Amino acid sequence: MKRLILISFFIILSSVAFSNSLRDFELFSRSRDCHILINWLKDCSYAILKKEEILPPPKINFPSVYGRNGLFVTLIKDGTVRGCFGAFDHSIEDSFELLVGYLREALYSDPRYRPLDLYELDDMEIIITVTSRPQGIDEIDKIDISKYGIFIQCDGDNTVIVPAEYRTHLKIFQRFSSKDCHFSKFDCVTIRRLKR
Repeated sequence: MKRLILISFFIILSSVAFSNSLRDFELFSRSRDCHILINWLKDCSYAILKKEEILPPPKINFPSVYGRNGLFVTLIKDGTVRGCFGAFDHSIEDSFELLVGYLREALYSDPRYRPLDLYELDDMEIIITVTSRPQGIDEIDKIDISKYGIFIQCDGDNTVIVPAEYRTHLKIFQRFSSKDCHFSKFDCVTIRRLKR
């Protein structure tokens, strides 16, 4: 009985810690600082493609993801994903430096897309996704894609799909559902500029 109570306590404790880790980002996503951060990343994308110096980070309070959360940067052009890059674990502690690194990789290194050109940046949308740790699930069709991201391990490959990518990758579920794959879901907070 004591063991069951102890296990229940740790489950409750971890869910509280989990919700606290994303709550800071949920609050940030509704703040004025959110728009400042996205504008700074947009300026950084121009600097990266022009091979210019990156502007110093804005003086805002962006919570740290290091050791707590996954972080992904997604680039959307005309309603279609043009690049996405990020990770659940990070080697860099500074969140701004990490964002610029993932932005650079989304611009140049997502193997699913050709690198972006300078002319594509004007109406490109930048979306930041902050995630929880992945939790295993049995069936991919049981995931509410409006609420969760998906981590798929299949045939030695890992695929991460954040909510900003779902519209582009709806067929991916059919491709993986017929294979022997391991699926995990993760909670997300999406940080983006609100459209007017």
